[in-house]
Amino acid sequence: MASVDERSLSRSRLKIGRSSTIEDISEAIGNKIKERIERRSDKQKKPTSTDSQKPKPTAREKKNPQSKTPSNKERRERLGPKVKMKSPEVRGERITTKQRLRELVKEEYSSLKKKKGFPQRMKEAEVHQDLMKKYSGKERIKHGEITKIAKELYVDRETVSNWVTKGMNPRLYTYMNWLLPGVMPLRGFVSFRKRTMEFAMT
Repeated sequence: MASVDERSLSRSRLKIGRSSTIEDISEAIGNKIKERIERRSDKQKKPTSTDSQKPKPTAREKKNPQSKTPSNKERRERLGPKVKMKSPEVRGERITTKQRLRELVKEEYSSLKKKKGFPQRMKEAEVHQDLMKKYSGKERIKHGEITKIAKELYVDRETVSNWVTKGMNPRLYTYMNWLLPGVMPLRGFVSFRKRTMEFAMT
């Protein structure tokens, strides 16, 4: 049998008195069970708010509701390397087109064509002109774009990176600035320059 405390506790929970009959107790128990069942069903039927499932707006979205938080991909693209391309110059003249480059080589630097590595140097200078048109007005270049360019155009990746992100120019322009136009081939100029430096040091 249950103890007195248990009986009093049961009665207090069911809100019945000592003089209650069995019918009263049964009815109280039934009401209690019915009440618990209704509570459970109310919890299950309670609609979930769609607003609570939505992520909270960021501080940026609160200031400008029309703006969207950038995705991870967009962040990576924005944080790509900075573009620092510079237009190449030959004796103070800015070379901005492939056509002008070819004309200058043909008219004043034809001796360069005799060099073994000239076709590759010329190709690099022309590729550089194409990249100037594409990226000179942009602030950054996407991650992986430099590798893609190098593979597509068969140019060394480090070379492309130096052009786009460090402002370096192809070697052909360096050779053209060293040479006196239409006077002597590169080998003769280098020898002449070396002898001049040795004479100055004595």
